[in-house]
Amino acid sequence: MNRSLIAFAFAAAAGQASPEPPPGVTRNVAEVWAAGRGLDAPRWPVPRPLLRPDLGNAEFPAEAWAWEGDVLVGRGVDSWAGGKGNLWTKESYGNFSLSLEFRVPEGANGGIFIRVGDVAAWQHTSTEIQILQGTAENARTRTGALYDLAASRVKNPVEAGRWHTLVIIARGPRIAAFLNAELVNDVSLDEWKRAGENPDGSRNKTKVAPKERPRSGRIGLQYHGKRIEYRNLLIEELPQ
Repeated sequence: MNRSLIAFAFAAAAGQASPEPPPGVTRNVAEVWAAGRGLDAPRWPVPRPLLRPDLGNAEFPAEAWAWEGDVLVGRGVDSWAGGKGNLWTKESYGNFSLSLEFRVPEGANGGIFIRVGDVAAWQHTSTEIQILQGTAENARTRTGALYDLAASRVKNPVEAGRWHTLVIIARGPRIAAFLNAELVNDVSLDEWKRAGENPDGSRNKTKVAPKERPRSGRIGLQYHGKRIEYRNLLIEELPQ
């Protein structure tokens, strides 16, 4: 289990100073999981790949997603609008830590959907953690934002053609996101009490208040018209 990753994540989210990691521990997600690190943690479930090598535990249009070596590539479909090119896990997850790396070309857009209650109505029964190459003036559409709901805390440009790390921690109403080991979001969905309205009074497009959305559901990878790549997708279910 990535005890170091979660410990640093929650310390940062709580506003605590983040100490230097002890010897043998790293904040780099790729190194955290290298060479079986974390498998000596009997108090926690062993983290496992989110997706099987044959993608048999996911649903998606034929040829829209495929492994190229150890990289999962979203190739999409011609008629991808409306989520038709998305990938959905068959399993559902409630409280979890999801770590991954992503790489996008110039101008690409994507996202990670969590706790999807109904894939046919994913816009209103899930929470999307945004992925966007570059940056945006609207902070609710930058990488690490809870799309249309909660702004990313930093204006970090996502460079095209290089790997970036994203860690998402969901526990009860609380959602935290880390981009390249930096905390960019930490909110409680219980603050979103009304459909179509954010806590600050600004409008959003939701038809179901985030407070009322499922606290367990499937995970989705969005295809939004351009190639998107993932690797080291690892899921760890957390206790209540």
